Amino acid sequence: MATKSRKFEQAEWFKIFSAKKMRIIAFVLACVIAGGFCLSLVLYANSHADSSSKSYLKSESYKLASNEMYEELCVTASAYLRYVDEDRNYTQSRHLLNDYLNYLDYNRYKYKKTESGIQLIDSQFDYYVGITQNGETRYLSNIKDIENYDSETDKIKAFKSSHKNYILRRDNEVMSDRTSSGQIVDYYYNTAEYQDNVTEEFYADNLVPVGGSYYDNYGRYFYNYGNYDPIAFYNVDSRYNVIKGLDLKNGLKYSDRLEDEEIGDDYDTDDGNEYYDYDNGIYYYEDDYGNTWAKCENLYDLPDYKATDNDDSGITVFFAPKAEKLTAMEKEFTEALNDMYRAKLFVIVFGVIEFMLVCYLLLICAYNAEPESVERWKQGNFLKKVPTEVYLILMVLAITFAFVFGACWNYYVSITKNIFDNALANSVFRNILAVALFALAYFAGFGSLMEFVGKIKTRSIFKESLICRLCKFLWRKYKETSLYHYFHGLPLGVKLSVRTIAIGVILFLESAYYSSADVEPFLLVVALIL
Repeated sequence: MATKSRKFEQAEWFKIFSAKKMRIIAFVLACVIAGGFCLSLVLYANSHADSSSKSYLKSESYKLASNEMYEELCVTASAYLRYVDEDRNYTQSRHLLNDYLNYLDYNRYKYKKTESGIQLIDSQFDYYVGITQNGETRYLSNIKDIENYDSETDKIKAFKSSHKNYILRRDNEVMSDRTSSGQIVDYYYNTAEYQDNVTEEFYADNLVPVGGSYYDNYGRYFYNYGNYDPIAFYNVDSRYNVIKGLDLKNGLKYSDRLEDEEIGDDYDTDDGNEYYDYDNGIYYYEDDYGNTWAKCENLYDLPDYKATDNDDSGITVFFAPKAEKLTAMEKEFTEALNDMYRAKLFVIVFGVIEFMLVCYLLLICAYNAEPESVERWKQGNFLKKVPTEVYLILMVLAITFAFVFGACWNYYVSITKNIFDNALANSVFRNILAVALFALAYFAGFGSLMEFVGKIKTRSIFKESLICRLCKFLWRKYKETSLYHYFHGLPLGVKLSVRTIAIGVILFLESAYYSSADVEPFLLVVALIL
């Protein structure tokens, strides 16, 4: 048993810091500060402000909104306005129109159906999008007094004079009054001529690429106006085509359909939808709907395949941020930026204080402050008897709760936002409750860690383990059996021979089940034990 012999343990300052009351105060304070640290970390991580930008117009969030608006307008011109007549009736198949509407819904772009067709709705940008074909222009716009200008050129000239930070696409060129960021990025997209390879375009990252679109003779339409994965629309029903052996979404054509009785029961697959039938010695293919086929070809490799680029020279796109919306967004961005800086400051301050408290509590935990005792480390009678595994489980649960709670922060905010009518009261209540929940999790997790360290200091970590107790119990029972006495009485040479043969058998089985993720680790552990 260790004996207290260090002189500093008799010093008054050490007696104060090692006192039980001081440790309790430090632990409670550590829980509260940890709650504040976690809350600050979550707020910092969920901040919408871009720390690399001081202005909303230069932020990544504005770039994203601008790129999305540009793509939405270009797709609208190419996939919708291109195919409407003078009465705004869609002239292509309903499947192509449905794909366009699904595209808007998927990206949460707002629109409304009117007697004059689809009307895009956007609260952040003023926009104009049109396409000129055969001398006629079809367009959509949310800019007031648009009908006062006769030609599209007059419209664009008036819009440019009344809007700032605009982007204009016309005659397959992009123009803007914005100053280039100087950061040039590459944009790669497919065209009808280069489907396997890509077309390359360079543009400033605060502007937009020109892009392009094309279609093929199998009813597929591809749009590349900023998205790196081509947007695909289909003018036929995909389910109907798969039944016939045409999988447009995957670009495949199947032929020679097989019935179930033509496929054997012994089969295997190494790649996607391709299977090998060992019973019949043939390869076959399965589509997304469970149909089996004898042949599969890529559409691009078919002799009759033909792709054609759309004529996008008639597309005109103009958009610019609304002045009142831009002012509000700049204010919101500045507030978010300030909130992020404050959260970052709190993370640093709370982190430093928490680190000091953790070091102090881990060093002093389980210290025996009783002057007459010769034990330097000692745990309470109840805490000492708690199994080691309980503390490990509590630590895992606490860490899991903290991560899950942080990941679901937005959901938590939506739940608590309607508790009070006042926004400030809502925010204060939400933050106090979050600190309390994080502190409670920290209480369970860090408290368990301290007791776990205490078991290490008192050398009882294995002694108080349920698993170790179970192993000792089983070993004790095994020693009472005749089998143990039989093997224990065997000569050493026989023991080594039996062990060597057993290891050889295990290693043979381990190599036989090398590809089995369930059996191989078990056999390896058994071999190591032997």
